[in-house]
Amino acid sequence: MGFEVYFQVGVNSRPEIPIEGELRALFGKTKDDPSGSGFLAVLGDGECWISTASDDEGRVLSFTVHRPSEDAALWEGLHRLLTRYQYCAYWAADECRPVVGRDDVELDPDMVETLGPARRLTSETDLLNWVRLS
Repeated sequence: MGFEVYFQVGVNSRPEIPIEGELRALFGKTKDDPSGSGFLAVLGDGECWISTASDDEGRVLSFTVHRPSEDAALWEGLHRLLTRYQYCAYWAADECRPVVGRDDVELDPDMVETLGPARRLTSETDLLNWVRLS
């Protein structure tokens, strides 16, 4: 897939933000990115670069999955992240409302005005299916 999926924390969710090590653990096997701006998730069908933006305490405020593959391990890790932490996901498409995994994720009002109200995950396959359909 030749695009990016963006993830950012919800408004007022600072106590629940994972550090990069916790984020990496959600994807199983990873390795360092030589540029130092993220890591590579090692998947059955290759590698996927995940760039991160962290605060001074190492908590990941946002991250981007670049050129995601259809490997189930990647999408299972992203589902775990969305249901465990207060993140939303979105990507460039005509019909791309933000996606959340929990009811307590508060989105920035500007995001809602621009992209619409969030969709809630109901299964591990929702995110990949919505990406495929967009």
